[in-house]
Amino acid sequence: MSEPLGPDVWARVERLFSEVMSLPEEERIGYLRRAAGDDPRVVAEVESLLAHAETRVADRMRDLVAAAQGDARPGSAVGLKIGPYRLTEEIGRGGMGVVYLGVREDADFEQIVAVKLLPGGLYSEEMAWRFGNERRILAGLEHPAIARFLDGGSTPEGVPYVVMEYVDGRPVDRFCEEDAPDLEARLDLFLQICDAVRHAHARLVIHRDIKPANILVDRTGTPRLLDFGIAKLLEPGDPDAAGTRIMSPSFASPEQVSGEPATVVTDVYALGGLLYLLLTGRRPHDTATTSAELARRITDSDPQPPSVASGDRSLAGDLDTIVLTAMRRDPAERYPSVDRLMQDVAAFQGSLPISARPPTLTYRTRKFVRRNRAAVVAALVATAAVVGGAAAATTGMLRARAAEASALEEARVAEEVSDFLVGLFGESDPQNSLGEEATARELLDRGVERIDTELVGQPVLQARLKNVMAGSYGALDDFERSERLYREALDLADTPELRATIAHSLAGALRYTDQYDEAFAVLDTLMAEVEAVVDTTDGPSMRRTPELSHALVVGLQERGLVLADLGDSARAVEALERGVRLRERLGGPNAEAVGESMIGLATGYNRFGRPEDAIPLYRRALEVYEPELDPRHPGILEATEGLAATYASMRLFDSASVLFERVLPIQRVVYGPENAQTVQTIANLGSMLADMGRLEEAEPYLLEALELRTRIFGEEELLTTTVLNNLASLRQQQGNLAEAEALWVRATEIRQTRLGPDHPAAVSTLLGVANTRRLQENWPGAAEAFGEAVGLLRRSGPVHPIILTDYALVLRELGRVGEAEAIEQEARESEAEAPPTAASSGS
Repeated sequence: MSEPLGPDVWARVERLFSEVMSLPEEERIGYLRRAAGDDPRVVAEVESLLAHAETRVADRMRDLVAAAQGDARPGSAVGLKIGPYRLTEEIGRGGMGVVYLGVREDADFEQIVAVKLLPGGLYSEEMAWRFGNERRILAGLEHPAIARFLDGGSTPEGVPYVVMEYVDGRPVDRFCEEDAPDLEARLDLFLQICDAVRHAHARLVIHRDIKPANILVDRTGTPRLLDFGIAKLLEPGDPDAAGTRIMSPSFASPEQVSGEPATVVTDVYALGGLLYLLLTGRRPHDTATTSAELARRITDSDPQPPSVASGDRSLAGDLDTIVLTAMRRDPAERYPSVDRLMQDVAAFQGSLPISARPPTLTYRTRKFVRRNRAAVVAALVATAAVVGGAAAATTGMLRARAAEASALEEARVAEEVSDFLVGLFGESDPQNSLGEEATARELLDRGVERIDTELVGQPVLQARLKNVMAGSYGALDDFERSERLYREALDLADTPELRATIAHSLAGALRYTDQYDEAFAVLDTLMAEVEAVVDTTDGPSMRRTPELSHALVVGLQERGLVLADLGDSARAVEALERGVRLRERLGGPNAEAVGESMIGLATGYNRFGRPEDAIPLYRRALEVYEPELDPRHPGILEATEGLAATYASMRLFDSASVLFERVLPIQRVVYGPENAQTVQTIANLGSMLADMGRLEEAEPYLLEALELRTRIFGEEELLTTTVLNNLASLRQQQGNLAEAEALWVRATEIRQTRLGPDHPAAVSTLLGVANTRRLQENWPGAAEAFGEAVGLLRRSGPVHPIILTDYALVLRELGRVGEAEAIEQEARESEAEAPPTAASSGS
């Protein structure tokens, strides 16, 4: 075996190859031999590269040289201070720079980071541009599976650097080798990686260097995608506009090797190669012995199927198909997006047909049997018992054919829905958008326009797509447009199942916009239609009509929450409790969906002052969710936040703080800072800090919550009044009574307009107005507010004695002694019947 080339020799090879490639072809060999002198190794290596210069893969070999050159160890930067960061040790290097462990040495705190530095020996205008490009890209990416960008710039000497979150983890291939996760866990890990890449693609970023070394699995088992140093952000001035000359050969796509432009399917190819490695423990073309052979195999041949390469026959079939489809040499034959690749992996996990295989009857039947093995066996046993019944057999055959026809129609509609959405979001592909990034709202607007113009005469498809679009607008907190689309979808729906599914979503949108009468009308119609068909006393009957049964359960939950908003505690709890019972009857006590109903019931209990009943429900929901779901799942986040808020309401501040600290950072990333649920958590955390007397810490949270709620929902939104009340209480504790009064007044006006003046919530804020006026010794104003509040409270029974006592005190200050004595007598009479809480505070 020949002695391996050292870094100095590789550097010389790289330099000579670049020089030779710049010359006319007829001058190259002569120049090489003159320039190389008496070193035959350099001549041989450069000639080997030149031998491929006339093929489409030749210029890609320079990348292999560059990667090898990365093994050189130029002067270390360990010990240097870059900005506030001291570099303590080298933790990685490659063709795009060296990565050091850095420690921030500020006086206030220490922070461990990863600092990527461009060594002076690699400096060029293009490399400097790449560092700037990486900073721009990382700053626009926020995803739990992408290492966060923290800082960046240049040293006084002009050397670029990037500071990133330090991920204490192992490369994904080593993690799988050492921890040996099972197939399901490997696929889950792969889907998390895909989701990070999908997030980047949605922001028009192509990674172009997806490989195990750039994916670390941290101590929690979460993968983290690193190194966007050669990622492609399509914009003017990109020196890679015609293709990239930097790559990792083992996972490079044919178009990268051939020097063609990279697209989203370039990353799809690399993800296919990564899945190949996770399934087999081998790289797709790992039998290639030279760089040139590797390049030829990538461009000219397909890898062996994973089941063949590994000898594991359990990978044969769908998994082989998924991997090889992602790794098609022709980009047009691959999955058109990471999303489609993820859909097929998820379909495999659920024993559903994958899109990459022809939907033959045999294939669909096999998948059906795998999903429903117990039911099929039972059916076969039952069939054997009545094999002599020709009439029954004929009936069964007809039913089977009808079911098959229904399944085919469902598959056709689902495929059309999928194709429509893929086409819609394909408009954001750089090749179609010409570099203009479309926002989510713009894509939705385009989608609605296309539904109305391109799908005329296809009401089922229009209904399903409008239902999807309505939900997306709701996620963007555009409830007005969401409601309109739900109504249009409901008018188009032609089956009870689809109508029921759309109806409960419409009711939720109406509840969010305080249209309670409309919500009741929709829910009453929904439940009457469903209960006429579904036998809710019988679990098997409910499971035979799962869509209708699910719609009924969700409808009950929505009804309960509407009643809760209106203060009707008895009927709200009745509806919510029935929803939980039916959900358990439908799916079993540990079904994931049961958690949703438990959270709804817990929310109702909280609204009616029964936190001790809410806590076990939140805990039970988490017990259902946590073994099965990602920690970022909305159900886990909602249950955690609800439990935190409940603990806070019971003044169990230590328990609440732990949960708030856990859930809020995840919500900010997963939902975004301007999402209604994130804002609610911010407001609850601020309120808890105020209750703890930590007023300075509480203030920024409450101000942020108020600003976000007002910006998202407008000045007159009902839920904003809770934040107004919390901030008013804070100002009151700070001694800023004038501002506190203004906030109470604003909240009262909104609640009286939206709920009516006699609603308990409106009366509560009116009492807040009365008390701040009393504290300011504005006796006439306080008397007016107290008088109005007490008059409204008397309609529903005795008034709390504390409220009456405060009112009497104000009247005495005004010299209205007779009225004060009458109120004091009323207070004494109602004292025995008073509720246990001090009702004089606004909420």
